[in-house]
Amino acid sequence: MLAYWERKEDFDDILKVKSFLYTVTRNKCLNHLKHEQLDIPYFSGQEEFDSGFEAAIIEQETFHMVRKAVGKHSKKGSIIKSLPSLQIKK
Repeated sequence: MLAYWERKEDFDDILKVKSFLYTVTRNKCLNHLKHEQLDIPYFSGQEEFDSGFEAAIIEQETFHMVRKAVGKHSKKGSIIKSLPSLQIKK
């Protein structure tokens, strides 16, 4: 959190903040494991995996927030809220 606080002016979008925090956390964990001299395989495609993972988490969080907001503000929102995720995305 200190790393974010020191650079908070650089972030104008919540998605950038989330991505930054996930990246910092991952790097801190890897540095800790390296310091402990544990041999954890870090395959070459890790960046693509990390990017997709972050995007999936952010998408799920955003989807959850939208569902919650729609459910709060309208009667039809409760109908939408009861639909399975796949029906809403279509």
